[in-house]
Amino acid sequence: MRHRVTIETFTTTQDAYGQEQGDVGRGTAGTFVATLWATVEDLSGAELFAASEAHAQVTARIKGRWQSGILPSMQARYTTGGKIRVFDILAVTDPEGRRRELVLECKERVY
Repeated sequence: MRHRVTIETFTTTQDAYGQEQGDVGRGTAGTFVATLWATVEDLSGAELFAASEAHAQVTARIKGRWQSGILPSMQARYTTGGKIRVFDILAVTDPEGRRRELVLECKERVY
């Protein structure tokens, strides 16, 4: 567990047209929830082609000690080699059901 991971959530507002306001899609800092030491494992990467544009997609697994209050609607971020990596949390699991280990299945935001 060598990565210091910050878990964040966002509170967004909508304009008169129903569009979200703020930099939610840009991976900027949100409301702090927790910080934990964890291991970040890249699982797969893919290049997706949609509407004549290439998009990269990276999935990852973040493992750490149990922390309550983390939900799939949140995001995880950490810095490695001077680069900030931001992940959307897709699933939160406790593999043994004993509240000792936390596993986050994530998708990285690639810009």
